[in-house]
Amino acid sequence: MNKKFSDFLADLRARTPNAKIAVAVSGGADSMALMHLCAKTGSVACPPSWGGLSAAGGLGGASSDKIKNIKNKILAAEAPPRLAMLATPPLKGGEATELGLGATQTKFIILHVDHGLRPTSANDAKLVADAAKKLGMNCAVLKWTGKKPKTGLEAAAREARYKLMTEYCRANDIGIILTAHQADDQIETFLMNLGRGSGIYGLGAMRPVTSRDGIILARPLLDISRDELTEYCRANKIKFVNDEMNDVMDFARVRIRKNRHLLRDQLGITDARILTAIESVGRARDAMESKVEDLMKKIQENVEEAPPRPATPATPPLLGGDACAPAAKNGKAIFQASFLFDLPEEIRLKLLSRLIQEIGGLPYPPRLEKIQLALEKLKRDTIFTIGHCSCRRMGEKILIAPEGTSISFRKIK
Repeated sequence: MNKKFSDFLADLRARTPNAKIAVAVSGGADSMALMHLCAKTGSVACPPSWGGLSAAGGLGGASSDKIKNIKNKILAAEAPPRLAMLATPPLKGGEATELGLGATQTKFIILHVDHGLRPTSANDAKLVADAAKKLGMNCAVLKWTGKKPKTGLEAAAREARYKLMTEYCRANDIGIILTAHQADDQIETFLMNLGRGSGIYGLGAMRPVTSRDGIILARPLLDISRDELTEYCRANKIKFVNDEMNDVMDFARVRIRKNRHLLRDQLGITDARILTAIESVGRARDAMESKVEDLMKKIQENVEEAPPRPATPATPPLLGGDACAPAAKNGKAIFQASFLFDLPEEIRLKLLSRLIQEIGGLPYPPRLEKIQLALEKLKRDTIFTIGHCSCRRMGEKILIAPEGTSISFRKIK
């Protein structure tokens, strides 16, 4: 496990050697444990040689075998120059308040989002800020303001949370956010996506490293269970909050969490087996992603950069190529139908999904069944909309454009 984690850190730093780091902390046991582990073990930066990594800093007070195992999973190395807090401009859709050490420098910046959904949310923010200060870290409290939706609250809160954090990071030149997603979250995500009928991208669950709105999201705890992290907090007398919304059975994730034991008790499907399956599907997903990336490059060559679109994921803007290649111009992709339909079905589905996600400016790809329906429509002349995109097939040509823009082939030169 030490080697696996050190490789994770080395790869992260190799991609972004000078990036500043934020840690997302809700106040729950998982994120409070992550914050303390970061403080105890030092920065995740690795020395230039990447060699000789060893555990640094203790996990004070841990006594159980499980806690010792956590220590083996968390490595640290030589710390880089510490980061100074930067001024925070106002955020759209929220407010930012910095609570911490003023001019004191720190290794990490702690980000806490106050969703304002519970009467105790201000107390949660204070708990996180006070704990960060004791650990020598600055804390920025980001508030989700404005009206809250009556339906889809969980998804809306998640979108608001990431929007506030990524906006803050971009404004303060922070390139990485560490999140406290752990093994139980990974299993629950897998089961939720299984219930939705997801393909290998959904069943591969969360990746250790992804990006969103230009910020890297790193999840160093995906192989540590919720129980281990809770026990670590209790053993080290770390205060944390229990969000009562985690017990509201209206949410699908909560229902899965409360009933997951049935898989083990009645069917013999253990967490370890589910995690093994997730890893296997993830490898297949990565292989397919490599092929899709090659195909996307054919649509990203030799034409000026398309105009930026709001809320686009952290991927290169669509560019275009010569007359013989699939092309994109002004945010519109145009290609021969054979370019898409000569591909194996799974790759065909993913390529169309990526195109719609990027051109439509979606934070997540459309659901599988919607992409399958779109492919079926594109087998013949058609015009339809999906994911903020307009899609058209005329003869042997297919055009995908941002919704509301022209879908005339004649106007694309």
